[in-house]
Amino acid sequence: MLGIEPEVGPAASQREVFRHNPHHLREKTLYYSSAIGTERHLADVILDQIADFDAAHAR
Repeated sequence: MLGIEPEVGPAASQREVFRHNPHHLREKTLYYSSAIGTERHLADVILDQIADFDAAHAR
């Protein structure tokens, strides 16, 4: 579905491709992880982490 492998096969959770990070795809770097949960505030935690990273690595 993400275009990492050229052929459709078993469910993503059963494939080796998602056990190896990072993937380089169309000049981008992709890190794939397992599900992290459904708590509605989890998205806020992720966005806070991104903002902290961006602030620390501003050019």
